[in-house]
Amino acid sequence: MTRLSPASLILAALTLAVAGCSSTPATRFYSLASIAPAAPESPRPAGQGLAVAVGTVTLPAYLDRPQVVTRPGVYAVDLAEFDRWSEPLQDMVPRVIAENLSVLLGSDQVYLSPRRRLPGLTHQIDIAIDRFDLDDQDRVVLAARWDLVERSRDEVVSSRRITITEPAADRSYDTIAAAMSKALALLSRDIADGLQAAAATRAKPARGS
Repeated sequence: MTRLSPASLILAALTLAVAGCSSTPATRFYSLASIAPAAPESPRPAGQGLAVAVGTVTLPAYLDRPQVVTRPGVYAVDLAEFDRWSEPLQDMVPRVIAENLSVLLGSDQVYLSPRRRLPGLTHQIDIAIDRFDLDDQDRVVLAARWDLVERSRDEVVSSRRITITEPAADRSYDTIAAAMSKALALLSRDIADGLQAAAATRAKPARGS
């Protein structure tokens, strides 16, 4: 029986380690996209004069991880070990919503909060997301509640619960990220409509004036 020298054993171990590393899939990273700015046009009149803060945005704990989460069944949850978000969803989702609102309202006065109290803020949006993932029917499901707070009175003036389903052509992670971005765009449009309605009400002269 041939006995290998210690140097040969070390070389063999290193060779196996390198082979094992080379077979490990490369990690891929994804991000969510905001709405592309439209061609230059006049801002919607109902949005003029609004200064908005995207305030508290909460996500469920199962999304507090770098892996992309999908559901292969009603009760099962899959974590994609080698397909991950480029930054925490807790940071990415509020930023994308703020960028979307800036485009939809035609305003550069949409801010991320919490941050220093900015003078002139008219409204704050607080959002609680209960679910945001791909289901077993290849649909992104976004279930959320948003509250519109008028800053001058520190009072909720509008509140809405909404469930959005956005179909995905397949279960590839590029497609999932695109469908999730579209779902966030629809949520942002719903919030923008609420903001515009609040602005229109605010602009009406008081009765008898």
